[in-house]
Amino acid sequence: MKRNILFGFLLIGLVVMEWGCDDTPAACKSNSYNVVAIDSTQFLMMDSNSYLKSLSIDSVAFDEFVIKVDFKTELISYLSNSSSLYATPPCPPPNSNWFIDKISVLDLDETYTTDWEMAERYYESFINIDSLRGNEFWNVPIEMYLRPKSSPAKTESYQFKIRIETADGNTFETTTDPIIITP
Repeated sequence: MKRNILFGFLLIGLVVMEWGCDDTPAACKSNSYNVVAIDSTQFLMMDSNSYLKSLSIDSVAFDEFVIKVDFKTELISYLSNSSSLYATPPCPPPNSNWFIDKISVLDLDETYTTDWEMAERYYESFINIDSLRGNEFWNVPIEMYLRPKSSPAKTESYQFKIRIETADGNTFETTTDPIIITP
């Protein structure tokens, strides 16, 4: 009797598993995002090993100073690719295709004039902002790191206006909090 009851539960379990399992695996999904605004800015400090850490004081040396800019995004498409059990293509990462036309970082008091370098997501490789014209940005969540190329004339409190213009005519603008930068 016990054997028949266990056998019945086994058969019911197999039927439930068969109905519960999908014959085709879930499709590979790709998300595309649209950048809608600058979400926030944050001051970071680059240590001697080129690691970034949050700034815990109100002043920083210019060669350790980094501004992190985060962007607000919205989902614009949800694509699915066909797949099969044995040949599933690799899933592309979430992306946002937008082209930067111009980036400007200006001191509000116009006392600290310098060129800026930028890194997209991976801050180990900074490049000159002017070389970014027409480059495509992919990573989501989108963030970029900005740092000055030269020191200010004197130790002073600075506040920056960051303006980003895209190839399709969008302009994103924000103003940072004040920060004391030392030469």
